[in-house]
Amino acid sequence: MTAHSRPASLGRPAAVALAVVLCAGATLPAGTSRAAEPNEAAGARHLADTLGGAPNDYTLLHERTLVPDHGGAPMWSAKYLDRRTGEIHAVYRDPTDGALAGRSGNEEGPCELELALDVASGEVQTLSADGC
Repeated sequence: MTAHSRPASLGRPAAVALAVVLCAGATLPAGTSRAAEPNEAAGARHLADTLGGAPNDYTLLHERTLVPDHGGAPMWSAKYLDRRTGEIHAVYRDPTDGALAGRSGNEEGPCELELALDVASGEVQTLSADGC
């Protein structure tokens, strides 16, 4: 053996260890990740879970971001039409934890209902009730 060469046996344990680590890493299952459900789909699903029916029974009429008067993070809000009954429901999504809450059109004042959908014709009309 010369002074500038090393024995072949010194490099093999490192190469074997590296091969074992690479093979183990390649055979382990990859972790799964999930994105948040889109707001529109989450709102329809929330209404279906709380009021019954399927998410496809609820049509999105209007959506926007609300900034609370007391401060805090802006939250997503939307109005959905229940195609089975013709009622309008509002849904809100808290941005901090993604929680959903909602109110039916019957609980809102008449001036707060901005849109209605004529189910037979499919056209959007503006509501005006009680002088609003």
